[in-house]
Amino acid sequence: MPTEHDVPRVSQLTLRTNQFNMTTLRMDVSEVKQRLSDPESLVLCIQSSDRYGAQGLVGALFMEERDGLIIIENMLLSCRVFSRGIETACLAAVLGYAKASGARKVVGRYRETARNRRFADLFERHGFCHAREEAGCRESEHQLADPPTPASHIVLTADFRRQRRC
Repeated sequence: MPTEHDVPRVSQLTLRTNQFNMTTLRMDVSEVKQRLSDPESLVLCIQSSDRYGAQGLVGALFMEERDGLIIIENMLLSCRVFSRGIETACLAAVLGYAKASGARKVVGRYRETARNRRFADLFERHGFCHAREEAGCRESEHQLADPPTPASHIVLTADFRRQRRC
């Protein structure tokens, strides 16, 4: 969950990230804060480090919880870190959280752009099944039976607590 200090960087990621930006949902600081205050929204920050040091806040997930569903409205990662397994670890954590919280399934959204086509099959590569397409947005569903296994070199600390800090 982003702290007040993280909100400008989360906003910046939504505004500037083009390649690994699943729906290109753009948000200014006030819109990120609004999501944080919404009881049905869940915003997660992705921070990364490796043996050379910390890369800092490199991604975010915007989700909504309602009617037994967790909807991934957007997932984005900085180009500095994608395709290192971080995306798999994050999806595995979301799916684990969904299962533990009693959700029926997780829905992932993808809206194709010229820049994000490289990740068009991200959800399907992680066990999601294509469900529907509406207004240019594809939705894929995961039934929570077989979550992906993160790479062994990834150590993930996931915090899904709802603490309103902004």
